[in-house]
Amino acid sequence: MIFLEKQIVDVHGGERDCPALIASDEESDSRLGKMGNGQKVRVEVKLLSDRSHKQHKLFFGMLTTTFNNQEQFQTTESLREALLMEAGHTEMREKLNGERYYVARSISYRESQHEEFNDLVDRVRAIIEAQWGFDPLGER
Repeated sequence: MIFLEKQIVDVHGGERDCPALIASDEESDSRLGKMGNGQKVRVEVKLLSDRSHKQHKLFFGMLTTTFNNQEQFQTTESLREALLMEAGHTEMREKLNGERYYVARSISYRESQHEEFNDLVDRVRAIIEAQWGFDPLGER
């Protein structure tokens, strides 16, 4: 996935401005740089919440660090789900027989706003420290 932002770019010596999409981080810039000039691509454009890409990467960096320093979970996905469940970031589902159960809620940009996501990151960080005894951000 690459992240772009819309900017107005002066492409005609001040005669007129031309809207353009440009990379908003180094990874996206690198991937765009590999495309040939005039190469046609298909993109899906989604307007993101007020949550930053940097904040999203912080969470997944924390998750990767934790995964690499534990032996209980076999995949980062199973660890992510367990941490979200423990943090109370859940939604209720129902089986055909009426039995109810909980699953981890989405943390997509569309589903989690900035303040809610900050609070979730803090709760998950505290859970990791309590469970495995280290700060996944290496700051404490």
